[in-house]
Amino acid sequence: MGQEKIERRFWTLSNHFMVRDEREFMQWIEEIKEANGDDLKIIIKKDAELSGKLNEMASVVNSIEDRKYLLRPLDTIFLSIYIEGEIPLVRMKSVRELNGDGEMDVEEAEVRDIDFLEELSGHLYEGETALITTVGVEPATFICAKGFIITSDGVALSPVPLPASLFNSASDKSKFPVSKITDH
Repeated sequence: MGQEKIERRFWTLSNHFMVRDEREFMQWIEEIKEANGDDLKIIIKKDAELSGKLNEMASVVNSIEDRKYLLRPLDTIFLSIYIEGEIPLVRMKSVRELNGDGEMDVEEAEVRDIDFLEELSGHLYEGETALITTVGVEPATFICAKGFIITSDGVALSPVPLPASLFNSASDKSKFPVSKITDH
């Protein structure tokens, strides 16, 4: 009897975070999905109730510590990312984007290399911080994990030792209280 080959597997996930424009963010995710086809499964989770909980926590922390967290808008929708795979390296660039890059005679979108973390930074709400964790399993060999802190300022600290150090480092960088990494 032949043995089934067990392949290397990766998962990427994030905490909940606010974005500047939900529609633009979702379009960006669709461009990544389109460029990666069936090789990458991306799930975006929304949470409309987290803002109140985080604001309560921020108010308590602000009252007992000398750190002053900002309060989030109450109608905020929080998003988190779950990817069955590693951090994406490509996405579709639109004709408008390609022409904007100075390229001429472009008639259709095409796949382009990206820096996922840097592009995510551009979608984050001002002062927001996202925690991105990638976990990989090499069957019968090892498990690896990398963490990244992305802020709306474009600062990406990577890799960060996981798990507690990632959360603590992000809390120090963020202007808002940071939600923990989600479970999907």
